[in-house]
Amino acid sequence: MSQKLYARTYLKNNKKRVATLIISLTLCVALNYLTSFLLGVSVETVRPLCTEVPKVMQFISYNDAEKLIGEDVEYETYEEGVNLYNAELEKLGKKIETECEKVDKVFTAMQIDGEIRALFATWYFEGALLEAEDIQEYLDFYDAKLIEGKMPQGDGEVLIDSMTMKNSGYKIGDEVNYYTLYKIVGVVESDYNLICGTPHKEHFTQKNLFIFSDGITDLKSELEPIGVELDESYVYWTDYKTQNADLQEDMIKAIDSSTQIVYIGIVVLMCIALSVIYITFLRDRHSEWCLYASIGYSRKSIYLSIMRELLFTFVLSFVIGIGITALSVVLIDLLYITPNGLNCKYLNLDAIKDVILDFLIFFAILQIPVRYALYRIKTIDALGDDLY
Repeated sequence: MSQKLYARTYLKNNKKRVATLIISLTLCVALNYLTSFLLGVSVETVRPLCTEVPKVMQFISYNDAEKLIGEDVEYETYEEGVNLYNAELEKLGKKIETECEKVDKVFTAMQIDGEIRALFATWYFEGALLEAEDIQEYLDFYDAKLIEGKMPQGDGEVLIDSMTMKNSGYKIGDEVNYYTLYKIVGVVESDYNLICGTPHKEHFTQKNLFIFSDGITDLKSELEPIGVELDESYVYWTDYKTQNADLQEDMIKAIDSSTQIVYIGIVVLMCIALSVIYITFLRDRHSEWCLYASIGYSRKSIYLSIMRELLFTFVLSFVIGIGITALSVVLIDLLYITPNGLNCKYLNLDAIKDVILDFLIFFAILQIPVRYALYRIKTIDALGDDLY
């Protein structure tokens, strides 16, 4: 007698049971990958702000004005102090522009902040409030072109890029969040998130430096040779180095931690569910295996047949799960992510590795009830015995 039991016989005659396992495993694939995908939307949305924008524009803001104008300088009013600070900052900007070879242009201007709502986080970025005649030059550094509305001319008029407009739900004529004096008058198309405009006469505050350069990634080390010191105790600045560090610390690490918690939860719940389902199936098959043993099939033959059944189920579940997940990712992108000015990455190799690891864990855990069931197999005279 052939010692080979064919798995297709069981699969063909027990479609409902097999379908239950396939559906469970398919849901595991989709749930695991889509969780990583959705959590990753925040990272992919913020990433350009931290890795691409800082390569174009670097930003300097003094938290302690006296470090720039001097601690011994006296002034009577707030406005007088701000004017002294702005005058010194203007000189500093000219020094950086003329003495640092990699710097193309420095704008000394008041600041307005834009924001990106990255699904599970909000990220802010700086923009300049300039004289109307300087705005086009500012936009040129971003390769930005006006696609809707008009250029700022009057007090408190602002331009925002199209992606940020979608993300924040703005339309032309709206006030900028947290800046009630400023209204959006135009939309620009750019590869970068940006906001800029003209200052409002009722908004008076100290200015900051907006530095456009060619290839500066570490602003502090670049400015040290020309005698400009950046110290975290009284200066805030952004460049590729600082922003990338913020991305890693404040976003990627937090998202990775959340992903791991969800991943472990999925694995634990699926292990419990699959074990309960599969043990139920094994109980129902005890008589079948006892019969096989009675007519001469070895435990090894029965075990290999079970493994072929499981392999077929796991492989088919993985293929169906990948297909359903791919379709879901595309639909989520088209229907939600892109219309809301968010970014995503379709292919996540780490998530795929996690799914494969899940399947290996599930497959290994199911060996326990299978081995136990095989150990309890007896010949035909034991058909009435209770396996458990």
